[in-house]
Amino acid sequence: MDSLFYGMTIHYQSTFHNMESDVIIGSTLIDLYMKFGLLMEARIVFDGLPHRNVVSYGAIIVGYAQNNHGHAALQLFEHMLYIGIQPNRVIFLGVLAACGSETALRESWFVHDLIVRNGLNSDLAVANTIIDMYSKCGSIEEACKVFRRLVNPNIVSWGAIISGYVQHGHYEAVFQYFQEMENRSVQPNRVIFLSLLQACKNTGSMKQAEYVHDQIKSEDLESDSVIRSALIDMWVTLGEFQTACKLFDDTIDRNVVTWSVMLSGYVHHEQGASALELFERMQQSVSCLDKFVYTCVLKACGLEQTFMEIMLLHHQIIDDGLEKDVSIGSSLIDSYAKCGVVEEARRVFDNLLNKNEVSWGAMLAGYNQHNKELSALELFQKMLQDGAEPDKVRLLCVLKACGSIGTLWQGKLVHNLIRIHKLHMDVVLGNALIDMYAKCGELEEAFTVFSTLQDRDIVSWGALISGCAQHGLFKIVILLLKAMQCEGMRPNDKIFSSVLSTCSHAGLAEEGYQQFKSMMLDHSILPSTEHINCVVDLFSRVGCLKEAEQLLENISLSPDSLAWTSLLTACRTYGNLKFGKHCYEHVIQLNPSVSSGYVTMSHILADAYLGGT
Repeated sequence: MDSLFYGMTIHYQSTFHNMESDVIIGSTLIDLYMKFGLLMEARIVFDGLPHRNVVSYGAIIVGYAQNNHGHAALQLFEHMLYIGIQPNRVIFLGVLAACGSETALRESWFVHDLIVRNGLNSDLAVANTIIDMYSKCGSIEEACKVFRRLVNPNIVSWGAIISGYVQHGHYEAVFQYFQEMENRSVQPNRVIFLSLLQACKNTGSMKQAEYVHDQIKSEDLESDSVIRSALIDMWVTLGEFQTACKLFDDTIDRNVVTWSVMLSGYVHHEQGASALELFERMQQSVSCLDKFVYTCVLKACGLEQTFMEIMLLHHQIIDDGLEKDVSIGSSLIDSYAKCGVVEEARRVFDNLLNKNEVSWGAMLAGYNQHNKELSALELFQKMLQDGAEPDKVRLLCVLKACGSIGTLWQGKLVHNLIRIHKLHMDVVLGNALIDMYAKCGELEEAFTVFSTLQDRDIVSWGALISGCAQHGLFKIVILLLKAMQCEGMRPNDKIFSSVLSTCSHAGLAEEGYQQFKSMMLDHSILPSTEHINCVVDLFSRVGCLKEAEQLLENISLSPDSLAWTSLLTACRTYGNLKFGKHCYEHVIQLNPSVSSGYVTMSHILADAYLGGT
């Protein structure tokens, strides 16, 4: 700050002595103000220069680029060319950085062409900046071409290309370049190791992670605070908590980043209790908590459904003046909803000044979680009235609500919104529409959506089969089951639940039992309690009580009270007192609190008495 005060003193004196318009003094002042982020002051000095040259343009363009005002830098560069001032190396470096920050690919091509014409393409610093620029502009192929033209790439060149491939998620290429570096005996630096750790984390490659970690140790960089935090982040993301905890515990100078990566790792793996325990330790060491920490801890509270902890955190957030922050507010909404306190979630939502897609989505999901579909639909209407754009996540919530309570007209409204906003009809959105239409009884529309889906998956088939099963369309269910297998899709346990259920309701004992056997023998699916209950119900409906009993006695899975209750009900229908007593004993043994068992048995006894048996 002393240098800023000194510079401002010079500025005052130069104004007093009418020297402010001197291009050298002006350029120096521009550079100084830009270094301290005083962009307005720098621009006032620049605009006040009667004669501007390449130095003054360089100071202002580079300053804007360094302060992430790429658009302003590019505008000045364009004006500079227009008035005939030739850019130099410094200006080109600034403009390249500006193109990268603005992801301006067309401008990047133009500037690159100018650099080639000016003979600066062989300058290593310029080439490295071009690589970085193309990577940020989304053209990793161009970045690769520039890199491959380098005769002797330096460590910055390697770092730029490796970082670029990480940005684009091309992790195999990252490891290939790393291997090439080693083959050329180029030692990776801190920047490259950070990129490699990111690649290991995202690929889940344990072998690569261990190798990179060993390399970091050999370069004596494990104690570097940034590297160490990245190592902890990588290992905890990969689920290697023992290694991550050892690194964390061995860290002497833990900062908020070190604590945060450990916290987020626990939350990522849904280990809420461990995250809350760590947060308790963190509070003893870190006095000032940031937004990221709060959101992580709130997620952990939601996982563990610890209402009191959420309340305490909420008060702490209010004290820190962060309650109206949209990211923290969204996390509070989600946490309260997971604990079942939907009213408090809505209060937080209503108090948010600027709601975004996450906050709307969290509130809608909260209503859905607790079967408050009407509230979800009312909120969705409010969202549209407020001018918020519907996105995929929120539309999925609304479609689920529509299907649950059978509001077809609102489901059709959502479908229409998808068309109006030209949202990509991916398989997830398509499946939700199929499910909604099927539950609302609009099977023709469900089939239409199904037929238009290009990448149908097991969920698509399951939604359609389930819908047809709910409406008792047994023949269509069986046809769909065969059709999906013809397309190479193997039915799962949920689909067989739908098939067995429709067989049961149609009274098709033989067909249902054949499907049950096919599920186990042909598809190697172990029967669940739901499957057993379906088959028992199926046998009970057609009076095959002995077959149902044999199934329950021979199956390895312990049946629940529902299966025996179905049989008990059938005993009343078919007047079988002896077997009814046997079923009743099982019902009472499995669930003594089920009142229906007592009622049904009393009816069987009464029927037997009246019938004289």
